[in-house]
Amino acid sequence: MRYRHLLSPVRLGRLELRNRIVMPGMGTFLGDPARPGVLTGEHLAHYEARARGGAALVFVEVTPVCFPEGAATLRQPGLATDAQEAAFAELARRVHAHGAALGVQLVHHGKLALADVRRGEPVLVPSLDAAPRLAGDLAAGLTRDEIGRMMAVTGGRVPQARAATDADLLAIIAAFGEAAARARRAGLDCVEVHAAHGYLLSSFLSPAWNRRHDRWGGSPEGRARLAIAAVRAVKDAAGDDFPVVVRLDGAEHGVPGGITPEQAADTAARLAAAGADAVHVSAYGDPTSAVAFTDGPLPWRVGQYLPLARAVRRRVDVPVIAVGRLTPAVGEAAIASGAADLVAMGRALLADPDLPRTLAAVGTGSPGPRPCIACFACVATAFFDEPVTCATNPRVGRAAATAAWDATAPTARRVVIVGAGPAGLECARVAAIRGHRVVVLEAEPVPGGAANVAGLVNPPITELRRWLVAAASGAGAAIRTGTTATPEVIAALRPDVVVVATGARRGPPALPGVRAAVAAGRVLGADDLGRCGLPPGPRVVVVGTGGAALGVAERLARRCRVTLVCPGGDPGADLPHPRRARLLHEARRGGLVVWPEAAPVAVVAEGLEVRDRNGRAQVLVADQIVFTDPAPDGGGPGPVEGLRWLGVPVHVIGDAAGGATGPGGLAAALRSAFDLAVTL
Repeated sequence: MRYRHLLSPVRLGRLELRNRIVMPGMGTFLGDPARPGVLTGEHLAHYEARARGGAALVFVEVTPVCFPEGAATLRQPGLATDAQEAAFAELARRVHAHGAALGVQLVHHGKLALADVRRGEPVLVPSLDAAPRLAGDLAAGLTRDEIGRMMAVTGGRVPQARAATDADLLAIIAAFGEAAARARRAGLDCVEVHAAHGYLLSSFLSPAWNRRHDRWGGSPEGRARLAIAAVRAVKDAAGDDFPVVVRLDGAEHGVPGGITPEQAADTAARLAAAGADAVHVSAYGDPTSAVAFTDGPLPWRVGQYLPLARAVRRRVDVPVIAVGRLTPAVGEAAIASGAADLVAMGRALLADPDLPRTLAAVGTGSPGPRPCIACFACVATAFFDEPVTCATNPRVGRAAATAAWDATAPTARRVVIVGAGPAGLECARVAAIRGHRVVVLEAEPVPGGAANVAGLVNPPITELRRWLVAAASGAGAAIRTGTTATPEVIAALRPDVVVVATGARRGPPALPGVRAAVAAGRVLGADDLGRCGLPPGPRVVVVGTGGAALGVAERLARRCRVTLVCPGGDPGADLPHPRRARLLHEARRGGLVVWPEAAPVAVVAEGLEVRDRNGRAQVLVADQIVFTDPAPDGGGPGPVEGLRWLGVPVHVIGDAAGGATGPGGLAAALRSAFDLAVTL
């Protein structure tokens, strides 16, 4: 078996787990503020899907123990009332029916308790002298629009802080125990004490945030006292045999005087001695730096936190859970090498809730798990109190609402799809699964459409393209490449319905000098990148307003001198802000120069003439110029009007329908495809 370590059973406290794959707590924001803290039907469907898919241990997202005090939002679950406990009991019943264990992540958000901010209450911190950094926690790297959405979450209030008192901390410790007791009564199998990611327990563990000199600080033992007390309160209230996992920061990246790997391993040993049954090793980053969010807690590199898990594993005798953009192959190697005992795969299980079952079927014709493309869409929504989404899985955040798609269509229909880009392939996959006879017509010699370009910018999209092709074909859809979808070709297939998924043509606009420059190979459109690969430079100007432009510029900046001209304003504004921040950071390290709100005027012998935001004209020297926005006609919906005479319904999806462009539009394209396919 290819994943024999990952899929082997393991013991965690008294729990016998069927494999080593953990669904970590990830905020979904699926709650209903009208019934604060009570799990909704969408919550139940979301977690049940991961249990059904084969995960061994499913953790419900961050659940404030003093709800609503210490909460980030009223959309979070709570475990402080009978109604909240009853909803957890129903979830436990559903998860256990699929053979998975269920846990809940218990937390006090501390300085990030935005629900307290909204009510006008100060947030709790260890030390007031660190509090001035709070405002930066919220606004780092956001656009003006995003800051407005963030301020709506806090009701326009800026966080104020106060140092936690003895009475505050003792009440919070007791609340951890009370929540754990409710969890056990509800039938849950364990809890996770969240002592990471800058929340209250994490801030007490950090020398950078905790500058106290009482018993809650002043030394490693003092700083660990609150987390240790929370673990002991759980054991006292829920029973010594009730497993407790502790989530820790293995390091604080970019935080002067913050937690080091050595300090984290020392804390882990203290917590294990206090009764923790497992340690879950994550990380945190400088909250005043936008790019640091992709250092911690949401890493941008595969296996980014494995060295931190390995350092803890050397110091403790309890199981260690690794996390941090772990692919199945990396997770398998981590367990085989002894770096960890279990792996948490949050974003991967959002993209494919059936991932564990799919891994068990590798080699039997399965296309493998649907990949996560590390776009950060799923975590960006949390900043704005909005339901979770996933760029590659249109069902995330609406599992209950889309449950009907699982049923076979009442009537099998002949479906012809024009275009084998991401939207066309997703529509073909779902339609074929539902029993329709599907043919996809693609003019290019290979399927993939915009994904062939986007994969040059973000390599995981190439894996998604491969998966979409394999999944659509495996479901029974016929993909005919090198076939122009003329009305005559489509009519010969005798369709009952036609779907146009031709995307948007991305080429140079009709500027003076463009035609000759295209003929000479000095000007390229984004579509050309998919055919010829990235241009060699050495001096390149990229022109575009969205994520496609920023992604291309970042990729080229690794080996070329790149100038990015953004007629629409700030670069990458349509991207999830953590990805935008990382791309900008990496591109500027490579020397990228950005011209926001500059308009291209003409292609000239030296390069590109632009007019800056102040109306001044200037020539940007370039050997090659790449235009990434849609051409003026956008490609359009292609043969739609020419198909009306067939007398069958004609639908337009994805970028052909005028959606967002480039890699940033992938989520919208896949969702429009899915939503149509389940109605056919």
